[in-house]
Amino acid sequence: GVQLLGTPSGRGLTEDAESALNFADRSQHMMENLHLNPRIRLLPQAQKSFSLYTKDRIQTVQYGFAIDGFPLCDYEVKVHETLSGAVSAMGRVPRFENVKDFVESDWPSESDLRQLIQETLVVKGLGPDFRLDQKRRCLWNNKGDLEPVFEVDVAADPLRYSLVLSASEVYRFEPKYFHATAQISVFPNNENDSERQTFEIASMKGDGTLENSSFIGCIPSNSPSPGCPTYEGNTRIAYEQVREASGTYSYDPTAEYSKFAQTSVFVNANRALSWLQDMGYSNFGSIPIRLAVHAAFSKDTNNALYEPRDTYSMIYVGDGDNSVLQNLATDSDVVSHELGHHVIYHSIKRIEGESLVLHEGIADFLTFARTGNACLGESICPDTSLGAKICAVPKRCLRTGDNEYSLTGADLPKEAHQKSQFVSGMLWDLSKKDGLPMQTVASIVLKSIDLMVTSSGYQHFVIGLLLADNANNGGQNCETIRARAAARGMGSYLADVTCEQIKAQPLDRSVDTFGSMAPAASKETRKGATRCGVLGGSSSGQGSMQLVIWMLPLVIVGFRRLKK
Repeated sequence: GVQLLGTPSGRGLTEDAESALNFADRSQHMMENLHLNPRIRLLPQAQKSFSLYTKDRIQTVQYGFAIDGFPLCDYEVKVHETLSGAVSAMGRVPRFENVKDFVESDWPSESDLRQLIQETLVVKGLGPDFRLDQKRRCLWNNKGDLEPVFEVDVAADPLRYSLVLSASEVYRFEPKYFHATAQISVFPNNENDSERQTFEIASMKGDGTLENSSFIGCIPSNSPSPGCPTYEGNTRIAYEQVREASGTYSYDPTAEYSKFAQTSVFVNANRALSWLQDMGYSNFGSIPIRLAVHAAFSKDTNNALYEPRDTYSMIYVGDGDNSVLQNLATDSDVVSHELGHHVIYHSIKRIEGESLVLHEGIADFLTFARTGNACLGESICPDTSLGAKICAVPKRCLRTGDNEYSLTGADLPKEAHQKSQFVSGMLWDLSKKDGLPMQTVASIVLKSIDLMVTSSGYQHFVIGLLLADNANNGGQNCETIRARAAARGMGSYLADVTCEQIKAQPLDRSVDTFGSMAPAASKETRKGATRCGVLGGSSSGQGSMQLVIWMLPLVIVGFRRLKK
C-alpha cells in the first residue's frame, strides 16, 4: 500500500548532495519510528534520484528488514521525497510480536535443497535436470511464524524459474519469463481452402516450443521430453516437444509438411477450445493436454484418439496413409472432435454401449456447431475403395449430421461411430430444421453434459437436454426437443416425462447437484450385465429432487478409465 509519512519541509533543495544527505537522515529517522519489533533491523539497500518529465526529481531510499542478520522475504519499503519536500512511503512493513533466534544450521543442507528442487521440477513436468543459478537465505512468513527458506533461481527446460523452499515445503514456484503471443499460419478448415490464415495464439511459453497454458505439441522422437508422453504399445514410442527456435511458425504445407501438420493441430486445438469457452464451457482444468502429432499405433496412422490419463490427457493424431484416410493433422475437424471427447469425459467415463455412442455423437455435433457445417472431416476421405467404405459420404464426409437415421430404424449402422449419427443428426436438426439458434443448441448440449454421469445412456441424454433447456431458457424449447427426440426414435424415453414436470424443476439448482444423480443403465451393455427398472420414488425427503430420480433408471456401475 501507500502511506504518507511526512509533510512538505517548507524549504527548497539547493544542493544535490546536501539534499540527498538530509533526506537520507530523515527517511532513516522515519523508519526507526515505525515501532517495529526490537529484533527486526533495517537494511538500507539503495539510494537514488531520478528525473520525471521536468527537472523535478524524486529521491528514493529503499529498505529491507532482517533478523539475526537474515533478511525477511518479501518485505520492502521505499521512502520517496519530491522537489517540493513531500515524503511518502510504499511497501510492506513486518509486524511480528514473538521472534525466535535463527542460525545458519536452521536452513536445509545443499544436498537436501537440490533434492527438493529436483522433485519439484519433476512434478511440474520439467524433468530432473537443472542448473542452480542463485540462492539466498531469508525468513518466510508462514501464517505468522517465520520459517527459514531459500530463495533460488534455477534454469530448466531451458527457461528460468524462481522457487522459495523450506526443508520440507515449496512455498513459491513461478516462471521468470513472460508468455508471448504467436502468429501461426494454417488452413482455417482443411487443405481444400485456397489460402492459409494467420491465427494469434495467446499464452505461449515463449521459448520457441508449441506450448501454451492449454496444449503442448509433441512429436515422435528418440529423445523424449519430460512434458511429453511415452506410449507403450507393440512398439515403444517416445515423444518430444515441438520446437522452433526462431519463434516463427509459418511453413509451406508442401515443402515443410511435417512442421505444418504440427502447428495445424496445435492451432486448431486452441481454436476449438476458445469456441467452447465462448459457449460457456468451463471444465477444461489447469493441466495442458498433450497433442501427439504423427502418431501411429502398431504402424497404423489412420487414427486420431483421445486418452485421459491420471496426470494429463492426450490427443493423438496420425497423418493417414492416403488410402484409408488422409490429412488428419491439417483438417481442423479432427482435433476438434477429439477435444469434444475431453469435454464429454468430464461426466461420461464409460466407453462402451450407449455411452460410447453418445460420446461420438455429441463430439461430432460440437464440431458441427463450431463450424456451421454438418460434414465432419471434409478433407480426410480419399478417393479410394477403402476410403469409400470408411466414410459416410464417400470422398467428402467421414460422418454427417445431415442424415435421417433413427434409433429404431432398420438402416441404423451397428458400429458406434457411424451409429452415433442419429445423435448428432438430432442435435443438428434442432437448429437447421427447428430454427433454434445454433448457439442456443450448443449451450444446451454443454450444460446437459454437466448433468451426465459415468455411464449415461440415451435416456440421460434426452432428459438432460430438457433439464438444461429448462435451466438456460425456462424450458421454452421443451416441446421442440421432445418432438425431435421422438423423430429420431427416442420417444419411448420420454413417454412418462412431460414438459410440465421438467418445468417444475427449480431453476436455481446447480448443474453439479443434478450431475450427482445415480447413473442410468445402458441397453447396450456387455453380455451378462444387469439392468434394473426405474426407481419408484424417494423416501429421502428431498422433494425437489424426486422427479429427476424417478426418471432415471438406477444401476450400480464401476469406474473405468480408458486403457493406457
